Amino acid sequence: AKKKQNSLRASMTERRNFLYHSIGRMSSFESESIELSDVVLGDGLNISMQSVGSDQAAHQLTQMQKYQTFLTESSSENVHQAMLPNQNQDHRVKNNRFFPDIRCKTPKEKNVDTEKEERSINYNANRGYIDCYVGNSPFAQLKFPKNVVNNQKYTLLTFLPLFLIEQFGQFSNLYFLCICITQLPIPNSIFEDFYIGYWWTTVLPLMFVTSISLCREAFDDIKRAKRDYIINSKKYQRLCRSRCSGVHTESVTANNIQIGDLIVLNEGDRVPCDMVLLYTENEHGTFIKTDQMDGETDWKMRKSCGSVQKKYASYCDILRCLNGTLTFQAPHKDIYAFVGKLECFNHESNETVTDALNLENTLWASTVIASEGICVGCAIYLGCETRSQLNTNKKQNKMGKIDRELNLFVKALVAMLVLIAFLMTVLKMWRFDTFDWRSYIYFVRYVLILSDIIPLSLRVYMDMSKIWLSVQIQKDPKIEGTLVRSTTIPEELGRVQFIFTDKTGTLTKNKMLFQKLQLKPPLIFKASDYKLIHYHCITHLWYDKKRKMKKKASSKQASSSLLMSIDELSVKLRNELNGKNSSNNNNNRSSRINTSRGRDRSKSVLSQHSYHNISEHVCECVQALALCHNVTPIIKESITYEASSPDEISMVKFTAECGVQLLARDTQQITLRLYENVEHNSRGGNFMDISFEILKIFPFTSESKRMGILLRNNTDNEIVFYAKGADSVMKNMVEHTDWLQEEVENLSREGLRTLVFAKRTMTASEYEEFRSKYHSASVLMNSVQRSLQMESIRSNYCEQDMHVLCVSGVEDELQDNVQSSIETFRNAHIKIFMLTGDKIETAKVIARSSRLVSYGQEIYELMVRNKRDGYHKLDILYSKLQRGRRSIPDND
Repeated sequence: AKKKQNSLRASMTERRNFLYHSIGRMSSFESESIELSDVVLGDGLNISMQSVGSDQAAHQLTQMQKYQTFLTESSSENVHQAMLPNQNQDHRVKNNRFFPDIRCKTPKEKNVDTEKEERSINYNANRGYIDCYVGNSPFAQLKFPKNVVNNQKYTLLTFLPLFLIEQFGQFSNLYFLCICITQLPIPNSIFEDFYIGYWWTTVLPLMFVTSISLCREAFDDIKRAKRDYIINSKKYQRLCRSRCSGVHTESVTANNIQIGDLIVLNEGDRVPCDMVLLYTENEHGTFIKTDQMDGETDWKMRKSCGSVQKKYASYCDILRCLNGTLTFQAPHKDIYAFVGKLECFNHESNETVTDALNLENTLWASTVIASEGICVGCAIYLGCETRSQLNTNKKQNKMGKIDRELNLFVKALVAMLVLIAFLMTVLKMWRFDTFDWRSYIYFVRYVLILSDIIPLSLRVYMDMSKIWLSVQIQKDPKIEGTLVRSTTIPEELGRVQFIFTDKTGTLTKNKMLFQKLQLKPPLIFKASDYKLIHYHCITHLWYDKKRKMKKKASSKQASSSLLMSIDELSVKLRNELNGKNSSNNNNNRSSRINTSRGRDRSKSVLSQHSYHNISEHVCECVQALALCHNVTPIIKESITYEASSPDEISMVKFTAECGVQLLARDTQQITLRLYENVEHNSRGGNFMDISFEILKIFPFTSESKRMGILLRNNTDNEIVFYAKGADSVMKNMVEHTDWLQEEVENLSREGLRTLVFAKRTMTASEYEEFRSKYHSASVLMNSVQRSLQMESIRSNYCEQDMHVLCVSGVEDELQDNVQSSIETFRNAHIKIFMLTGDKIETAKVIARSSRLVSYGQEIYELMVRNKRDGYHKLDILYSKLQRGRRSIPDND
């Protein structure tokens, strides 16, 4: 017992000493500089202090002194029962001990250190206020950053000191500074013996050189300040509430936005801070441009919170009627991850509805609204806590290769100069036989005399040429809109050695054209076979309707006109296709079922399979293309489409050519329209509408490499899950097939981007079980547990034993003049690397068609597991190439 008591007292003494150090450090802070950081002592002891004014800081110091007295006087038996005197403070319980939750922040940190604490925003429409909390502490008691963008390198006070430190940190400027110091006319100083001329002959040139660099740095920083001012002073509309006018909007600048504000955004607006999207006028959601965030040109779909979107007819009703709590995680750098939830109280049912929030419900700062209509977002992260600023590199002085090489040359010249001065000093002393301690004066004078070897004017020429080059780049009519953000390194554009380029959108136009639809061999269709595909869809629908009419004779007369037209069209198309095949036996193979195996094999296939089964399969594939996507139709004078991926738009346009058009879409339903005549679908005619209820959408991500959608057919209440994705992922989710991998590789060799489509039918009981489990997992606030459980539930209930439908082949057109541009780079000895996520076969075709790989060059494939394996295989490849070169005769 005595040993335990002694060890406990020793640990308490150690903690007490640590507390003394913390108290002393806190007492030295000024009230304006106190920020927030946790103090962890070990064994579950977690103490933090609140950033408050001087009075409250003194109160907290008193509490800590009481706490250290408590540690000294408490024995081992009553430690776990003791409590601090202030019972009103928030407390934590760790290892059966109670400790006050006092928060504090060190001056070194920029933002609030709440990595392990959730944040919440409470909206109370009845009382008309908004409360914001971090853990259990209100935001008002914590110092949160202002919503400002600051890309400036200097401030008014730090400009001159930092500039001088950076300038004289360069060896050449430091050398000339030392030369100038030796020539200063200081009476009775050690420098009097070193005078070799007038002081202004060395000081004024250095001042002139430094002033040129100073003007250039000031010019760059002023431009950055102007850009920041434009962003920070941009005005937005904020929802507010008053007793006189009720809910209305007021104008607010971006730097005055607070956490919890509801900001109204329109098309083309830049998002001022990180937000959660609560409401959109377009029920399907809105598209945003993220090229300033992640460099991708594809638009991203963002969706509003379901409970808010369905409940309120107008965005003004949100602040008037919203009662709930928005909970979200602390800020971090990952732009592809977000975890949160919105709990809203429904007065009609007296229940709390919980919406799971993820990346699809966010609007990050620096993104741009691309869709029409009004959006309302709730500000959650401001200023330096936004994703864009957390991923911004620390501001530093940029130095090009020429500057580094110039410093190296100056060092070499200074070394040569010192050597020459030393030799001349030795020769002088030997010649006049004067070996004394004052010989160093001759050495320094020789160094000063020979200092003209290093050209001081070179720095002036370089700085002025950089400014001139930057101005000419911005005025170049061939590259209009170019903005030079830094005049420090424009010459680096002429020393590029490597170019890393993306394929999609850089080498290609990112304009997709649907080319082929591969079903189970030998069934394959080209884009020009849209009439035949339409005929199969009509045939399947005719058989399906005819079967239903036999069961319901009462509906026969109501549908007779449409069925007669479909029957006449099917007969007409059948006769037309048979006539074409009889007249063109060899030239029109692609217009039938198989384009590559000929008419004889297609006849054998038709003899083995009933024509109705083929039509049903084709219709299922077209329906999967028309439903499994995130495309939104915009109906004005004509129908246009908005989507995050051009691949999806090309597929929807192809199905529209086949007579199956995406007519309408919102957050709850998708409507397809099947036309009688594909030639005149836009000018009326008989048609049929088929609607599907959207139960769940699983968006495409770079990690999952697939996209899925869960639908309920409103005609027969069938629940179907459609999925599309890369063959490397889909092959593990579908039933075993012996044709999938081969056909995907065949399409890839033609340079087409491939996607595998599959489906699975679910029963009502399976869906209800899936829905309940998936919703329970989606509201978890632990991001790792949430993602793991959601992925597990999705794979167990939806992505098991799926039926393969088809493989699509889409072509991405090359950019204009891309071959000649790459050839010019190659002639300049610039090495180009193409980065792509496509299959190896597709990458090879694009590399050859864009002249990235010349015809006749050999391509080597390296499949590596890690960095070490990569180095090993590169060594093997290099040795093979060396042996191949030695085997070539000299005369060749």
